[in-house]
Amino acid sequence: GAFGRPLCKTRMVFLDKFCINQSDPKLKIQGIRGLAGFLRHSERLIVLWTPSYLQRLWCSYEFASWIYLGRDRICFMPI
Repeated sequence: GAFGRPLCKTRMVFLDKFCINQSDPKLKIQGIRGLAGFLRHSERLIVLWTPSYLQRLWCSYEFASWIYLGRDRICFMPI
């Protein structure tokens, strides 16, 4: 790219349902603990909303972390 920068910005997606282990409790806890670090480097939060969203502990933690970090770019998409 021009002046050593890439021509395109790489976009990454983190889908917690797939990136946090759902069957191994120890790995699941590690994944949940890593959410805030990932969110710290995120530009926006897109919530694939279902009525049970806030009933899942990691979803509540994810949402609370986002608010705590002072981020305001959030989009709720009902599914």
